[in-house]
Amino acid sequence: MLLIRLAASFGDTAAIAQLLAPGAITALDDIPSDDLDLIAQLLTHLLPAGWSLCLGRHNLGAPLSLALIRPLVTDGKLSDHGTREFAKDVLAAIDSDAPILILLPDLVAPSKMLPLDQICRIGLVPITHDILIAALRARHSATDPINE
Repeated sequence: MLLIRLAASFGDTAAIAQLLAPGAITALDDIPSDDLDLIAQLLTHLLPAGWSLCLGRHNLGAPLSLALIRPLVTDGKLSDHGTREFAKDVLAAIDSDAPILILLPDLVAPSKMLPLDQICRIGLVPITHDILIAALRARHSATDPINE
């Protein structure tokens, strides 16, 4: 269901193309902190063929890569060290020409260090009737239809 919510949040292929444009900065807001790791894994399924994720400051600027920046949340909290590392990752990514996706969990307010005027902000789509029906359709075969 999270993959369907993630796909719905980004919309269509044109929106994904904007996300992947050189120098683009996108923030995905309102992510439950427990879902950060899973979202990072699922994002690879939304990228076009040949694209990859580079995490944090590592491999910034590699061809066909999306820089994924996210704070380290431990036990539902963001430590001072985690905040500093997150800031370093954001600044390093902004200094590169790589497209950037910043994951912002619901427990982290957008920081003053983020260039909010340059960021395309997207909220994680909540579970709705349409999301639930799409998830049920994906899990049931044509021979075992669901009653919408």
